Amino acid sequence: MFSSSTVSKREESGSSTCGKLWSCLGDSFSENMEEMLNFSILKNKLYWFVLAGNFIVMLGFYVPFVYMKERAIDIGIDETRAAFLLSVIGLANVGGRALTGVLMQFWKINTVLVTSVALIIGSIPITVCPLLDSYIQLVFLALVFGLCTAAYLSLCSVLLCDLLGVHYLTNAFGYVILFRGVACLIGPPMAGAIIDSTGEFDNAFYLGGAMLFLGGLSHFLLYIIYLSPCRGWWTHRRGAEKRGKKSQGDVEECKTKMLENEEERGENTIENV
Repeated sequence: MFSSSTVSKREESGSSTCGKLWSCLGDSFSENMEEMLNFSILKNKLYWFVLAGNFIVMLGFYVPFVYMKERAIDIGIDETRAAFLLSVIGLANVGGRALTGVLMQFWKINTVLVTSVALIIGSIPITVCPLLDSYIQLVFLALVFGLCTAAYLSLCSVLLCDLLGVHYLTNAFGYVILFRGVACLIGPPMAGAIIDSTGEFDNAFYLGGAMLFLGGLSHFLLYIIYLSPCRGWWTHRRGAEKRGKKSQGDVEECKTKMLENEEERGENTIENV
């Protein structure tokens, strides 16, 4: 767990007022409602990178599921083979989840970094889909998309535990699901409106790819700004520079005061003479 990002106890106390509202219904019910309605976690700025990233990702996440089959049919592939592309995504997703678990078990890689890389790579198949006209190429894109989204989906709960602590997992994951759900209600209709207005599937896939890329970028910024080892080195360096400047300033100030004192002593000596 990242100690720098743990929610403070002061923020946690803000949720106690919610529990008082349900105290008349029993201790157990009151504790459950207090946990579900704990808004203090929303004060954590690191958590907002995750929420924003998940919301943006889900705006374009279902574009391949809804329109890849139609895209394949549009370039002359029969309906049965076109529908199999969705099965490829599903099979790759199942295998990708198991593979992600194995890799994360043996390679202790930062979950935020893995999520960001998976989303950025996963945005490529969606973006280039309109540019391809071969069934084999579409199968390969479906395979890559399924593997990348498997890492993103399977690591979400682990990411939240690492970032906030297991105590906040239920509450944090609930808000993530809420943001995802709202985005899922917006994304596919928005892509459909683009297709209806332009008469082609290309712009819908470009939109989906852009959303996955921006969602991955949100997670990557979280890693670079707050969690990267380079940030610790940079912070230490800046702190050392500040301390050095402060020490140098103190030396210059001491020299100035010594000169002033010597001048005062000289003036006093002349006056006495």
